[in-house]
Amino acid sequence: TEGQLLAELDTGDSDTLIRDLEYKIARNNLLLKHVDENENFDISAMWHTYIYHTAHSDAKEEAVWDAVAKLQQRNEYSREDYRDAIAMDTLELEKLQEEVEQSRVYAGMEGTISYVKMNLEGNVSEADEKIMTIITGAEGIFVGSGIFKSGNPEKRASAIVKAVTNFHDANMLATLSEDLGEAMVGINEDEISLLMAERGKQ
Repeated sequence: TEGQLLAELDTGDSDTLIRDLEYKIARNNLLLKHVDENENFDISAMWHTYIYHTAHSDAKEEAVWDAVAKLQQRNEYSREDYRDAIAMDTLELEKLQEEVEQSRVYAGMEGTISYVKMNLEGNVSEADEKIMTIITGAEGIFVGSGIFKSGNPEKRASAIVKAVTNFHDANMLATLSEDLGEAMVGINEDEISLLMAERGKQ
């Protein structure tokens, strides 16, 4: 499926670091919001006390304004600390997220991803390809260079491709297995020993 994640490199503990940073950013945003809310509440309380519980005068009103200014200045320091922390954590988070995203490979189009894994070595026949397809669900078959030493390489290669494609059709498999000529030539055990001994002399 287009957009589906196909592969991902190991990014170590990046996922854990990303979750920690997301938590810190969310926490500091909440604390920043609380600073604003508490400030509004404290200012409202100051003016409520002055208006309803204090004899009014210019000096007392000035004192309230002074207290409000000091409160706002004190809270501004807290706000700056939270904003700086959020900004730094956000930059680090974006960097980690980009690294993780670059480590992933997504499907660019609709289709099926196939790969060939060697399951058998040595001489193989069309029957083997059929068995591999049914048992392992293989979408491709690896054919060694030995096919070029067979009696009819072109016909045998064509038969292999058709056999894999039509593994469920017994009649076609029987037909494809006919008149293929001499089979692919392998190397006997005693020949391997001789070849290895000759290599050692070089």
